[in-house]
Amino acid sequence: MGKITLPVGGVPAAFNNHLGQHGKDWSFFESANDFETQHASQAAMNASLITYIADQANIDATLVQLELDEETQRVKDTFDDKERRLLRAFAEVVKDEINILRGQHGLADRTLAQLRTAIKNKVT
Repeated sequence: MGKITLPVGGVPAAFNNHLGQHGKDWSFFESANDFETQHASQAAMNASLITYIADQANIDATLVQLELDEETQRVKDTFDDKERRLLRAFAEVVKDEINILRGQHGLADRTLAQLRTAIKNKVT
């Protein structure tokens, strides 16, 4: 078990992920910045705190990406293979139709990757 005090603005979930304990229990004690876990030693927490403080922005961003990836996987898991193939076929038909119109205006074709990115950017 270890206890540390996160810096002001520290993201406990990001620190927990950085500590290698993503998905494991952690808690606060005494104040909002005091962080405790049963799953890591004090020495491991101290070392992780030093590197967390040194690179907090990137470590916090890593957690955001991890959460987005987990959400994407949860959405993917709601589709079976038939539904996934149907959705992909629909997207390809729409892409092909868009590319016909783009070609009439002298614009380059859109790729499936560009379509995927555009859809991701619209999902809220």
